[in-house]
Amino acid sequence: MPGQRHQAERPQPGATKLGLSNTTFRRHFPDLAKEISTIRSNPEPTATEERHPSPYEILAARNAKLRRTNRSLTENLRFAAAQIQHLAVDNARLREGLEASSNGRGRPAGWVWGYRGRFATAVSW
Repeated sequence: MPGQRHQAERPQPGATKLGLSNTTFRRHFPDLAKEISTIRSNPEPTATEERHPSPYEILAARNAKLRRTNRSLTENLRFAAAQIQHLAVDNARLREGLEASSNGRGRPAGWVWGYRGRFATAVSW
C-alpha cells in the first residue's frame, strides 16, 4: 500500500518461529531454553576472530610444506641430471670432431698444449 513503510524482514527469535511466546516456550521446554541460552552467551569464535592452530595442525602444515619443497627439489634434480647427460653427449660429439680434424696426435695441427699452473692452455706456433 502507498504510504506504508516497508520494514526489512528480521529474523525471529526461536519461540516465535514456532508460534509460541517466549514464556510458553520456556515453560514447556526448559532444557532447550537453557541450552539455547548457554549457546547464545558463549558463542563459538567467528571466522573473523583470530584462532590459534593446534600443534597437530601446525605439524600437518609443516609436513605439507616439506612435501611440496621435496617435490620441487626432485624435479630440479631430474632436470639437472638431464642437462648433465645432454652436456656429456655434446662433449663426446665435440671431442670426436676434434680428434677427426687432428693430425693423428690427438690435437689439431699447429697447436701445442702447454701448462700454466694447474690448467692446460693451447699455444699456437
